[in-house]
Amino acid sequence: MSVKARKLLSDFIKAADWTWYGFVQYLNDHVAVADREELVRLLQEQLEEVNDMPVRKCSNGKYRIGSGKCMYETRVAAERAYRAYLAKKHSKGGK
Repeated sequence: MSVKARKLLSDFIKAADWTWYGFVQYLNDHVAVADREELVRLLQEQLEEVNDMPVRKCSNGKYRIGSGKCMYETRVAAERAYRAYLAKKHSKGGK
């Protein structure tokens, strides 16, 4: 994946605007026509990861990501943290 596509994808994930309208607007505003196909493919992969988001409710009423600590007060907070993790993972130098 090109550095430019990686940066665009990371920025889009951080924005957390997962609506189709938001995605189309993002493409029109920030992405050259030549790069759109690659970005669409990468975003589809990301959406699959988000749809498989490993957020679970714990017995203490908090939420966790995967097998992590039960530390998030709300499901929304845990999902936001997971999206940030994905953005970092797919950004340049992310692990």
